[in-house]
Amino acid sequence: KGLAVGLKAGTTTIRATSGPVTGATALTVHFGPPGLQVTPPTATTRPGCAAVPFTATAVFPDKTTADVTTMAAWTSSDPTIATIGAATGIATPLQFGTVTIAATYMGQNATATLTLGGGIVSIAVTPATPSIPVGLTQQFKATTGACPDGTIADVTSLASWTSSSLTTATISATGLATGVARGTSTITATLGTVSGTANLTVGTPACSSLTVTPHP
Repeated sequence: KGLAVGLKAGTTTIRATSGPVTGATALTVHFGPPGLQVTPPTATTRPGCAAVPFTATAVFPDKTTADVTTMAAWTSSDPTIATIGAATGIATPLQFGTVTIAATYMGQNATATLTLGGGIVSIAVTPATPSIPVGLTQQFKATTGACPDGTIADVTSLASWTSSSLTTATISATGLATGVARGTSTITATLGTVSGTANLTVGTPACSSLTVTPHP
């Protein structure tokens, strides 16, 4: 059925034949359990930045290596700070702090450290001064400083959102405001101890229908 079982250390060629067609691949059998390494051993990023990929490498007694990233089991010491794909080794930064990223393969364990730091100096909320009619919505976006790759950190889904006047406009956990009544409201996005604001103006309700009649 195509299932190979290692009997002793060495290399062999596995062949499959169907009619006149044959395919082959090399199989290496290692002796003893491998050591395990996780790279990079340390990484730094910020909340809202791109995911950080980690790699698990098995190091066998004969000094050969194998990438076992997708075969290892991955865990994060604090998923509220950063999550990790259980079978991918890809970490998603969420909040400031430091976590230990661990990989397990064939009974062997290895770790790396992921730090979410850099400190947020300010949060920009955009658009800064939008206007909407009663009953319609406005999506806000919250961003902070630069990520390690040079992009801007989008913390819209990580920030806490508030409206200064819920009778004028409500705001969802994702930064979506809904006009309730005419007036103005300050929309605030907060991450940690840093906040940014925008001023939302809610005006006359949008026209809901239009009737055309014959001209006299």
